[in-house]
Amino acid sequence: GTKVQTVVSNAFELEKAVVEADLVIGAVLIPGAKAPKLVTNELVAKMKPGSVLVDIAIDQGGCFEDSHPTTHAEPTFQVHESVFYCVAN
Repeated sequence: GTKVQTVVSNAFELEKAVVEADLVIGAVLIPGAKAPKLVTNELVAKMKPGSVLVDIAIDQGGCFEDSHPTTHAEPTFQVHESVFYCVAN
């Protein structure tokens, strides 16, 4: 089905949601600071194969541990069995 799920922001709920997700969009902004790393490599390893992570916070250093800036020419890379998209705005 098609559902958008929101949860209270805490470590337990975040881990549960990420592991079950097909798509995770990281959009963290702390003005004047780097984005906190909310999704670890260990957590990505637990995700379903083919899951996609989009790091909108890549301009602020990214909010996923494995994120690094990508380009429109080569927009994605794979970690474990998940696909990352980290094109800067």
